[in-house]
Amino acid sequence: MNSKKVKNIVSNLFAIIILLIALVIYRKYDYNFYIKCVSEKGKTVFSRDSVEKYSKERSYKIENKISNDAMFYKEINVIPNTPYKVTCMIKTKDVIGDQEIPTAGAQICLNGTEEHSKVLQGDNDWTKIEFYFNSKCNDKVEIGFRLGGNMQNASGTAW
Repeated sequence: MNSKKVKNIVSNLFAIIILLIALVIYRKYDYNFYIKCVSEKGKTVFSRDSVEKYSKERSYKIENKISNDAMFYKEINVIPNTPYKVTCMIKTKDVIGDQEIPTAGAQICLNGTEEHSKVLQGDNDWTKIEFYFNSKCNDKVEIGFRLGGNMQNASGTAW
């Protein structure tokens, strides 16, 4: 084999390795423009889970190893004074609200408000949760998927 072919093969292999590494990094940190938010740093791990998932898509996973308030949220455009419904499937493991507060756990919420869906605590298989809200005078809201609560903490894992 001549040296030109060897150089081409080596450079192609190098490019493939770089692409594979980039794909692994992308899949690990791809949050579809959701913003991660925590009350206290160092207590929560955010990830995408390709093992524990409801559908073909990877799930979003929040692990509060130490009690914390953490969420993924995204700003969305809404029509003012319009009712909305947000639905998702949530699975929980070992979710406990601080001091057994019933409003701290896995939930859908409007970031910056006290509005939220039903709260899941304990161990739950995939459960359909619906959240109804009115946009009021807002043309944008931040929809959050939270493990904790407004000014409340919880520990455990939620997908």
